Amino acid sequence: MGTTANTGQSTWEQIHGGVRETERLIGQKNYNLAMVKARQTLEYMVKCLCERYGILETGLLEMIDALYSAGKISKTTCEHYHKIRTIGNKAIHEGDNSAYNANQAHHLLSQEVMRPSFFICIAAAKLLPPGAAQASSTVMPGCTPAAIAARCAAGSCT
Repeated sequence: MGTTANTGQSTWEQIHGGVRETERLIGQKNYNLAMVKARQTLEYMVKCLCERYGILETGLLEMIDALYSAGKISKTTCEHYHKIRTIGNKAIHEGDNSAYNANQAHHLLSQEVMRPSFFICIAAAKLLPPGAAQASSTVMPGCTPAAIAARCAAGSCT
């Protein structure tokens, strides 16, 4: 799963691309599509985490709850994931085009993507582009390859 067949991008690059695309859509005042993109990006993130931890649930709601039940994500992260999911569902099924909801989904998604625990787990699963872990240690102290390996070996990716 480190690199996708259809784009050649690493998982990390795809996730950041989704966040950037959400922001771009908000800038174009295309709030509905921004919310849909945020939900799609979240679903991709959650599927990556579930694959990493051997969680076999099928629906997004169930996958999020399983990650939380297994202690792989915090309560706050679980709540953020569900909020992004419900905002995206409202955009898809009810045609919501609210600037507030789009900005909230983008803010929560950005916050979760940059959470050190998420970064550590995808780094340990070798889902980052080469050199990203080393470069990130200046932005997020403690994200050196040795620190990442130690945390994940101890099972502390929450």
